[in-house]
Amino acid sequence: MMQGLSLAQVLRYYPESNTADIIRIEDGWRAARVPVMTGQASTDTGLSQVAAPEDISVDGVATSPDARSVVAVVAYHDRGAPIILGFLPPVQRQTLFTDGRYINRLASDVYTSVDKNGNAEWYHPSGTFVRIAEDPGHEDLTGQDFNGRWRVRRNTGRRPTVQVSVGNGGTEQASLTIDPAGNVTIATGGTVTLVTPSATISGDLIVGGRMFAAGGISTPGNVSDGIGTLGQLRVSHDGHGHGTPTGQSTPPNAGPPSFLPPLPPLDIEREQQGEDTYSPPIEQRDDLVSVITLPQYFRGFDAVYPDDYTAEVIANAVALLARVNALLQEAGIARIVTSGWRPLAYNLGVPGASATSLHIVARAIDLGDADRRLKFWLARNQGALERNGLFMETPAATPTWVHLQDSPPASGRRIFSP
Repeated sequence: MMQGLSLAQVLRYYPESNTADIIRIEDGWRAARVPVMTGQASTDTGLSQVAAPEDISVDGVATSPDARSVVAVVAYHDRGAPIILGFLPPVQRQTLFTDGRYINRLASDVYTSVDKNGNAEWYHPSGTFVRIAEDPGHEDLTGQDFNGRWRVRRNTGRRPTVQVSVGNGGTEQASLTIDPAGNVTIATGGTVTLVTPSATISGDLIVGGRMFAAGGISTPGNVSDGIGTLGQLRVSHDGHGHGTPTGQSTPPNAGPPSFLPPLPPLDIEREQQGEDTYSPPIEQRDDLVSVITLPQYFRGFDAVYPDDYTAEVIANAVALLARVNALLQEAGIARIVTSGWRPLAYNLGVPGASATSLHIVARAIDLGDADRRLKFWLARNQGALERNGLFMETPAATPTWVHLQDSPPASGRRIFSP
């Protein structure tokens, strides 16, 4: 049988045992590891969430304006052993609203809010939120409570990633991921279907594989097969039909032209200062391209090494070529791929190749540069590397080619030594 009730200030909460240290408000009597009741509990079910007090002294007194005070309602067994039945809300608290709002706020400052009109929001203190409401924008509750005290101050500097995953038999089948930088990734072993009368993409559309259209594609501008292959596709420009473009193939290891004369060493420091140390001849060959395609980058290895040809490799290649092609367009220089994606087994047989080469994960590319025009241009325009998120290996180590990668080296330098 329970005897009597009293109020006590919680001094410390122990989540591993769901107990608390308390000091009775009326007379200062203390008890340690007092059990806390909950609405539902068993050996493998239940709710476990008690906000630990903050800025409360050993005597139960608040030591700062932002102190978190937790007041327990305590009952006693026949032999005087205390048990916490629940908690009495403080009068001056942040969760009182006059509009009939439901609020569930956790100690981390993550909260759920539902107003009387059914506008619902789940909010993370980083600013991330999910909302179902007539107004889709985040509802800022700062100072909107009855006491004007609502303020989110914990975990505001966190950088969460949002991911929704679908599993089957314990194995993930599909996922939607949004990272802190705003990148959105949909990964699935199935298909993605968009059913809509129309869809608008405001930026560039990069297709990593082949693209098919049951109808036609109409555009007032140009359609380029710079990334991937447009296959079985009728493209119309302002209503004028054109044929079916196909991807261009490139030899796996096209060498430099034999007619070029020996070149003097490249003086990077003088080139960076804009001095003309050398005026390279213009390379003349019919296989130079200003836009590099995925088939040219993969060079047929996707068929030879299908197990290495993963979704991650494809995504990396798409991102890399977008950067490299933007750089070539800015430079106005056409090049060929002399080394693109290198599957691990193939890379092991390449003389001088690192076992951890970024070519293995499709984050590096070598461009033929026997005439050294691209080297000289990059030496004078390092800002182009930064603008396009690329890094170049020092020309001293790449006499007839340019090595570019989109992952920074250990030194962090835009032009680096291997």
